Amino acid sequence: MIKSILCLTDFSPVAHNGLEYAANLAKLLSAKITLMHVRPTIWPEAVQLVREREQSNAEITDLLQRSSELVKENYQVPCAVQLVSTIDTLEQAVAASSQNFDLVVMGTSGADDYYQLIFGSNSYRVLEGVRCPVLVVPLGYQFKKPIQIVYAYDPHTNPIFWVDTLVDFANSLEVSVSVYYVMEDERSPETERLLDVVRHAILARLHKKVKWQFEADFSNDAAWSIEQYVNRKQPDIVALSYHHRSVAESVFEKNTIKQAIMTFNCPMLVFWH
Repeated sequence: MIKSILCLTDFSPVAHNGLEYAANLAKLLSAKITLMHVRPTIWPEAVQLVREREQSNAEITDLLQRSSELVKENYQVPCAVQLVSTIDTLEQAVAASSQNFDLVVMGTSGADDYYQLIFGSNSYRVLEGVRCPVLVVPLGYQFKKPIQIVYAYDPHTNPIFWVDTLVDFANSLEVSVSVYYVMEDERSPETERLLDVVRHAILARLHKKVKWQFEADFSNDAAWSIEQYVNRKQPDIVALSYHHRSVAESVFEKNTIKQAIMTFNCPMLVFWH
């Protein structure tokens, strides 16, 4: 069950949009939020940001506290704050803190500058380091209660290790889930067996209020197939697995995370195992 959410912020409109989504989701799930700002003291690229120089730790903490109070007042959910000053990279700091949370929420605009590191095209680095699910919210997307999730899946990955996470997420929200298989090989007894492994694993964990649908496709271009399927389904969340030979890996090999996220106009939920 998702009971603790880590929400990343740099106080930008992108981050604020992500926080609004996280707060609404926390209220829906009866979860608590920790609002975190990472302030690297030494950048690997030897770039010191002007905005960081202008704000003291006390000023940043005050901004965090004010944001926290607004969340508590407007959404009636517990909201703690965390300021991390570190010599680590942003993605390392997020990965370390995420170990104590069930979900990380971050906004994205596709920006490609250093200050937008965790909110832009380098979001991939954060996803690569964090081992709990990460929900990426595109700028401009307004929260609405999720009704449908599309889970794009390569059955060769056999992700039984973490299928419970997706099932719990779907059960908590009482959403319907369309499981979309993408395979490069033609249908065969072996691919049918792999499909059945996950189908049975999911069905064994189902909540009676959650509807699951299973569809398969064969394509040499996983990214294109997923895009077409998502455009047809118009889900509230797209879920991808990320690990060896995964669908997300196929997407990211051909596109940067910026391009992958910009493909979808709804939040993207990424799982690791």
